[in-house]
Amino acid sequence: SQASSSSTGQLRYVQCQVERSTNRICLTLVWNAEQFKSCQPYLARLVKELKRLAAAANNNNTNEDGSFWHSIWLHLNSGTGNNIFSRGESKWFCLEGPEFVREPI
Repeated sequence: SQASSSSTGQLRYVQCQVERSTNRICLTLVWNAEQFKSCQPYLARLVKELKRLAAAANNNNTNEDGSFWHSIWLHLNSGTGNNIFSRGESKWFCLEGPEFVREPI
């Protein structure tokens, strides 16, 4: 597409990881930006809408505790290569929820 070949647009990728013990989703939004503030106001609007839709779905008892999202993360990647995640702790921001997904071994 034009957006992918010209490195324009905001949301590049979405990663969903399910915490199997709770069936809740850890969502990572990979954004085409260098800094967190560059994502606004679009990121805030998207997260608000995702939470609204999850709350509406939870009226159908999606999970026992009524929650859908385990956590929502932002990852910044403005690189032009084909890597989904870029390196560096400064590229990750926890927007909602716990920092870690727990899985029994």
